[in-house]
Amino acid sequence: MLFISNCLSVLQLVNGVAILHMQMDWQKSKKAIHEDDTLLTTGEYKTIILIFLDVLIQPYWFLSWKTYQDTKYNEFTLDLNF
Repeated sequence: MLFISNCLSVLQLVNGVAILHMQMDWQKSKKAIHEDDTLLTTGEYKTIILIFLDVLIQPYWFLSWKTYQDTKYNEFTLDLNF
């Protein structure tokens, strides 16, 4: 399960980078940016870093059974699992 989850995360990262690359190509065709611009020269690498961090932060689906029991701050959830 961990292998499948990690493969999906890698595919999501590749998808994000591919979308940015296609956007750059579209902007070049519309003459919005110069033809020699790349992801690094335009600063789009920052977006790639944010996509990478987003993929790392996303919770893994196989941890959904983990629960946190809130017994300290809320008296109405003494017997409920969140």
